[in-house]
Amino acid sequence: MCEITGWGYGQAWVPSGEGDYLTLSPAWHSTVERSHAQRRTFERIGFRSSESLPGSVFTSREPLRIIDVARDPRVAVTDDAHVTGFVSAMYVPVVHGEDCLAILEFLAPKARETDAALLADMMQMGTRLAYGLSRKHAIQANFEVEENFRDLVEGVVDYAILMLDVNGVVISWNAGAQRIQGYEASEVIGKEFSIFYPEESSHREPERDLKMAADNGRLEVEGWRVRKDGSRFLASVLLTPMYDGVGEIKGFSKVVRDITERRLAEAKLHHLALHDPLTGLPNRTLFMDRLEQALARIQRSSTWAAVLFMDIDHFKSINDTFGHEAGDQVLKAVAARLRVVMRPRDTVARFGGDEFVFLCEDLSGIAEITSIAERLASQVCGPLEIEGRDVDISVSIGIAMSDRSEESTLVVLQNADSAMYQAKQAGRARFEFFDDEMRKVQSGRVETEQQLRRAIEQREFCLEFQPLVRLTDSSTVGFEAFLRWNHPTRGMLGSDEFIALAEETGLIRHISSWVLDRSCAWLASQDSADTFVSVNLSACEVVQPELPKLVRATLTRHGIDAGRLVIEIKEKAAMQYYDAALRTLSQLRDLGVKVSLDDFGLGFSSLAHLQSLPLDMVKIAGPLVSDLDTAEANAAVTSAVIDLAHSIGLQVVAECVETKTQADVLKKIGCDLAQGLWFGTPACE
Repeated sequence: MCEITGWGYGQAWVPSGEGDYLTLSPAWHSTVERSHAQRRTFERIGFRSSESLPGSVFTSREPLRIIDVARDPRVAVTDDAHVTGFVSAMYVPVVHGEDCLAILEFLAPKARETDAALLADMMQMGTRLAYGLSRKHAIQANFEVEENFRDLVEGVVDYAILMLDVNGVVISWNAGAQRIQGYEASEVIGKEFSIFYPEESSHREPERDLKMAADNGRLEVEGWRVRKDGSRFLASVLLTPMYDGVGEIKGFSKVVRDITERRLAEAKLHHLALHDPLTGLPNRTLFMDRLEQALARIQRSSTWAAVLFMDIDHFKSINDTFGHEAGDQVLKAVAARLRVVMRPRDTVARFGGDEFVFLCEDLSGIAEITSIAERLASQVCGPLEIEGRDVDISVSIGIAMSDRSEESTLVVLQNADSAMYQAKQAGRARFEFFDDEMRKVQSGRVETEQQLRRAIEQREFCLEFQPLVRLTDSSTVGFEAFLRWNHPTRGMLGSDEFIALAEETGLIRHISSWVLDRSCAWLASQDSADTFVSVNLSACEVVQPELPKLVRATLTRHGIDAGRLVIEIKEKAAMQYYDAALRTLSQLRDLGVKVSLDDFGLGFSSLAHLQSLPLDMVKIAGPLVSDLDTAEANAAVTSAVIDLAHSIGLQVVAECVETKTQADVLKKIGCDLAQGLWFGTPACE
């Protein structure tokens, strides 16, 4: 500490972290003073700010002068020890900003006056000391931060973190760098970092990376790297310049991360998003993207593209006979056979279920695609062993060709789908081309769909109710609701002319909801409380899980007892969607609604299935009824059907009764109810 003329002893009081003070840096002039000071050097003095002279100055931030410590009341008992033997005392705060860093204490063996000039010198000395102390603290803090950061970097094992000098020479190497790249620190420190991607040395200069990082403030790259043992890994590299106090580059930091597993996981997820998990073939999303690209390429060439839509014949019967696991094996086998026929530029995809789609590009014309279709059919069709049995596999194929870029992917796909259905209708195990005649039919379907949407909006539908008669006494016990479309140009249309299209387009849900509501409203308006109404629902509606909730809400809204509503479903639909139909129909029965199976007796269902379905009645198919008055064999078959239904507790209804003879035969063989023109024409609501 600097000597202040006339003052014999000086020291600094520095606050400790515990609220006490430490005495530091004694200054002395005599042996007695030196001995006295040494006894206190670096001792911890337990003075609190409210009890000691240094503490009071620390609190006030103002200098303090005491001419005679023995008589000054400000000298507390706790101060006696360190001022013994001195007469005058002076305390100067060392202040930096708002912080008091220390208190300078000066003691004199004689009474000393302190003039303004001397006090100013002492304050200036305190200011210089404060700057020095703050600078020292900052350096120490920075050193501690750097030490902590260095320890943190050294402990990181998931990232390779290394420091380079301005020439790219490695000056530090952490544990992560050793783990990821395989080199010990002793092997790399002092060498250029280019050794870490030797496979790039022939076409990439490491100095260029340093320059790019310096010019742009950072450089991020991804690429393959080679470890010490020769194994490769995909690396994400970040190269960042480091600057000194005047803004000059003093080196670079480099962070390397092994992203091999992440990229493989991303690639797997991407593959799963675009491929069918069962067969490994592209899925609908990927196929539609490639088809769109193919149609775009047609604009720049004179070639054709073709889509072949394939459906496995009788696939449902394979599932029903052998189970779904066997069905999956068939799908995988068909996919494998399709791959054999593929050309390198072709795409084959699975759309779902048993549907496969084939995209062929760069075709010269119909002859070439015909040859490809024949090879497809020849390769796919043939026996396949399932559970020890040979099962013949065949496909129906629809082909749509395009050399017109204005056709959308959806249109081309729909054309191929239409041709495939035509192949099925023509006998299956064959292929058909989409032609102008199909185009006309499809165009008509599009127009009809638009008209059907308008009919829903403008309420062009109406219901007719045909009576159901008890054959024993000819009394009317119920009615069946028939949907009609009052078309503005074509007149009154039966449901068979538009229901299939409504099912395909999803419009059936709006129509079925309307039919159910209007039927219940009509029933509520009738005088008789004993009659029921029978409503036909399509297969896609019966399997909807929301149907029971809709039925319950409709019955409640119109105040109809659930037992007066009969939900009718065709036997073929019930067998096709057996599990879903069983679940939904059971829920309807739980509500109290009756269930009827339409078109019964045509051979779709087994007795086991018939017994397990929650049915109340069955309706004998029209073809069995139509020839009752001329064919005795039909009467025998119909009688057997009635006996079968009665044996499991079901009521039997005969439809399409048009003659007295038919009615008499049905009554004779025990049929319960009947409907048809013989009992009266349907009446409009």
